[in-house]
Amino acid sequence: MDGQWIWRIAVDPVDPNIVFAGVKTLTADYKGPWIYRSKDAGRTWEATSANFDPVFPSPREQQLTELNRMTGLCVDPTNHNNIWACVEADGVRRSLDGGDTWTSMNNNLPGDLSFGYIDFHDVAVCANPSTAVLAQRNNDILVSTDQGETWESSGAGVDKWDKPFVRGIALSNEGKTIFIGSGDTATGVVGGIRRSQDRAASWEDLDLPNPTNTPVYGIATHPGAPGVVVAGTRYGEVYISKDDGDWWVKCKTEFSELRRGMAVIPN
Repeated sequence: MDGQWIWRIAVDPVDPNIVFAGVKTLTADYKGPWIYRSKDAGRTWEATSANFDPVFPSPREQQLTELNRMTGLCVDPTNHNNIWACVEADGVRRSLDGGDTWTSMNNNLPGDLSFGYIDFHDVAVCANPSTAVLAQRNNDILVSTDQGETWESSGAGVDKWDKPFVRGIALSNEGKTIFIGSGDTATGVVGGIRRSQDRAASWEDLDLPNPTNTPVYGIATHPGAPGVVVAGTRYGEVYISKDDGDWWVKCKTEFSELRRGMAVIPN
């Protein structure tokens, strides 16, 4: 992976020596994005057989060729052989054998295969009250309860919220509670956080201490730190909640830019 841009990392919850890394395409000639796997805690890596379109669909109105990037990667906490990935402009992939082989879920997604329907920004797996896969399309959250064979809209995005451009997913309570970051547009001037406490059946807007400076791009939780949620905007604001999103504080320190690299680490 030398010289490649690593966008997503996922660790096997059963065997922490198994780590997956998703990278961004660097040149149009390189047939990425790609998923790499390590079985020795990152000492050595191998490319998996996952296959993605290296560039955004063409033509796309008023945009030059843009190289694709891995935006979502996770391991099913209920069955660590099931691995899920999504790419910003090439939909969703699934592995049922620990990353050895991969299947495209794109033909199972609702809608056509135009850019707006395959533009995905994150993927997560809920364990409570039963297993469900969440795939975050740029303007909605899709839910599958049959390992990706069928999907339903949760109504989280467009026409349901004034900040419909969704960017990241974080889970608590084994996935019964879902947090999503969002914004008015892709690059946007304002963002927000939305929460579902019934596994995407209904949603509520959470109150932040101030209007954000840009969309919320990063959001994170950890099962070892119950109640803690951390969120960050594209241009460096960081917000923290310690009660599962009921009340938030803004950190004094601001950063130049935050994309997706946020994590909660319990101590």
